[in-house]
Amino acid sequence: SIDPAHLAPRALLLTGLLRAFACDLFIHGTGGGATDSDRGYDRVTEDWFADWLSLPLAPATSATATLLPDLGHAPTVTEAQVRTARTRPHHAKHHPALLGNPEAQAIKDRFVAQIAATTDRPQRRTLYRQMHEALARAVAPEALSLLRTEADALAQRFELEAPLRDRTLPWPLHTRADLLALSREIAAALDGASS
Repeated sequence: SIDPAHLAPRALLLTGLLRAFACDLFIHGTGGGATDSDRGYDRVTEDWFADWLSLPLAPATSATATLLPDLGHAPTVTEAQVRTARTRPHHAKHHPALLGNPEAQAIKDRFVAQIAATTDRPQRRTLYRQMHEALARAVAPEALSLLRTEADALAQRFELEAPLRDRTLPWPLHTRADLLALSREIAAALDGASS
């Protein structure tokens, strides 16, 4: 619906021109994502240049390397840990053993066995409701609230540590020793890939 005269896809135009006239192989980072399984944003450039100018573009591939800044500390929280902490209250609500309540877990397990043992749909529904009522009585809201508070604190620490995980710092901000070590790792990986 946008008039093409108002479009200014500068990044796509630049990579298109480079791929058309300046290189034999264009190497993207993960943003371009020029892989077979994930078509990546630069595949738009291929379609655009083919339609617009009928120009073939140099093939593209992707490569990435991570060099984190040395800020004197390492990240202590991972995204996976935050995700796990965020889901823990929901799981604990339905699995009281996670809250250290084996008696409530045994009650739930008995209900699950009863539900599995009957084919009577109304009876299954009744047992299911009774199970959730029993869980609601057995699982202390304070325990779930504490898990949510812990998850929030972990997520906040993860956000505060964002600079420690920053992969986008320009290369001059890294030490020469770190850049040389990364160069050696890349060379070793390429040597391994070619053999």
